[in-house]
Amino acid sequence: MSLRSFWLSVGTLFLSPILAAAQIEIRRDLEVEPRPPLQPPVQASTEQQNHFKALRLFLRGQLLERDNRLVEAVRLYEEALQFEPESVGIQKALIPLCFGLDREAQALAYCEKVLAHEPDNYELLYRYASELSDRGQSDAALAALARVAETPGLRDNAALCAQINFMLGGLYEDRKDYLNAAKALQRVVAVLEDPTGLEMIPTGPPRRQLDQEVARTYEKLGHMELHAGRFDLAIKAFEKAQAKDPLRAGRLHFNLAEVYLARKDFPAALGHLQKYIATQPGGTEAYELLISLLTQMNRRRDILPSLEQAAARDPFNNPLKMLLADEYAKSNQPKKAESIYLAAMADYPSEEAYRGLARLYQTQNRWTELVRKLDQDFGDPRHLPSARQQVQVLLSEPALVKGIASAAQAMPRGGEG
Repeated sequence: MSLRSFWLSVGTLFLSPILAAAQIEIRRDLEVEPRPPLQPPVQASTEQQNHFKALRLFLRGQLLERDNRLVEAVRLYEEALQFEPESVGIQKALIPLCFGLDREAQALAYCEKVLAHEPDNYELLYRYASELSDRGQSDAALAALARVAETPGLRDNAALCAQINFMLGGLYEDRKDYLNAAKALQRVVAVLEDPTGLEMIPTGPPRRQLDQEVARTYEKLGHMELHAGRFDLAIKAFEKAQAKDPLRAGRLHFNLAEVYLARKDFPAALGHLQKYIATQPGGTEAYELLISLLTQMNRRRDILPSLEQAAARDPFNNPLKMLLADEYAKSNQPKKAESIYLAAMADYPSEEAYRGLARLYQTQNRWTELVRKLDQDFGDPRHLPSARQQVQVLLSEPALVKGIASAAQAMPRGGEG
């Protein structure tokens, strides 16, 4: 140790007691505030006590809910609600549990109470309206949704805006209020046409799915505009649907044909209908519209050639064959009609085929042939399907039954005429 370090150590030991004493003297000179007297605890008010009780019950209920002990959780939530009857938080917690436990009436009552405090709770409003609609209370559901359908706050939530307005459109449609239904669907397509509002990426499968949904909505909008008599808007809606989803473009020509027919624009209607028929649609709806359209255009001579061409292109469309046979019968070509009916009864027995054949024979007073066919088909197990179809028709056609019965009575025993 150096001499300097030695004397520093000695000085420190010598001065420490002196410095400590000086600090004590300084502290004695300071003024110290007296300690305040202890105050007795403030008694909680009744409202505060009820709040604490409700809070304890609510927290216990949450623990039970996490353990999936839903019935017990509901009981504790309801006990908590007795202490705080206006608690929105407790009522919100009860809503999904009551729906899950099939206590719909209670859940709807809680929904109404919450919505009274939170009218802009659109997610709950949509759930509430959906439940009302499912329970057949469509008027109440419509009133609830109509209040918020055009509010700015709803437009800020794109997904819910689309859902609420789509449901609203359906409710208006059920009431045949097609104008308001169209307005609701217009708000839906406005949302769907703005993918940024739905946080959709512009390419890939999500974009394709969005286009399909937009096309479906435009198609529905077109129907509403057609029913509302706004033909120009209906045409625009169907054309936008075609542009959004080319896969349904062919089918939508039928809807466009209906619109142009309603506008009495027969050439345009026929053009769209022919494009639709080129897709070989099943059933006879398009061909029945074709018959009606050609009749209104005073072109009945074109009906049979058009149906013949369509039947040749689509040989497996049996309803179309029956329609062609009916037109042959109306056009005084019974042989052609009969051949189609008989071929159908042999290959694909149906009520339509037998009804057409029976009515054809009825006009020709060929009752005996109907009796023989019925007798032969019932006597041959291979023809039992045909026999059953004949019975079904006869049960609904009293005139045919009467004619066949009279012919059967007039025939000699053994069926020989």
